[in-house]
Amino acid sequence: MAPKETLEKAGYILDYLTPTGKRPHALPPSMDASYVDPPLGKPVVSEEMAGKVKELEESDILDHPLSLKELWCIVD
Repeated sequence: MAPKETLEKAGYILDYLTPTGKRPHALPPSMDASYVDPPLGKPVVSEEMAGKVKELEESDILDHPLSLKELWCIVD
């Protein structure tokens, strides 16, 4: 989230890209400040960051990403 916010604040317009152009989804632990990271044994997502990730997930900003497959003309 920090790179996104920093780039947007600097005036950049961001394009999103996925391998096939399908909408990406945040991993559930990224939206849960109470999730305990097993290797670390402690939470690693703040309430603020979890809220920002939830807000992004609920928005339509990621609904129509570019397709890497189409841009690079990848053939199956």
